[in-house]
Amino acid sequence: QVGTAHQEHFHPNSFYSGVIYIQTPPGSGNLCFTDPRLGPQMMLPNYSKPNPEVLGSNFTVAPEKGVMYIFPSWLPHGVDIAVNQPDAPERISISFNIMLKTKIDLATARWNLK
Repeated sequence: QVGTAHQEHFHPNSFYSGVIYIQTPPGSGNLCFTDPRLGPQMMLPNYSKPNPEVLGSNFTVAPEKGVMYIFPSWLPHGVDIAVNQPDAPERISISFNIMLKTKIDLATARWNLK
């Protein structure tokens, strides 16, 4: 719907989170990621072509039908305000969380998930 957004958040008690886009009319809000690390943003060089993977900054991706994004659940993310036309179909997406269940039998690892 026009004017809708999803405020920045993260997903506790999960290892990975993701979203797959089923329907993306023009003007659907972008998926926004925020790098929570302050260190990489302390001294930003002046690059001619900034790259979020190098700079450790915020970045957005435009939703595309059939595309899936998987990211660490601790990574803050949200959705920009939708600016599509009032009579446009709604953006449809399915979001999910992934939790790993395992028993690690290493002397150096004391992690027992059930």
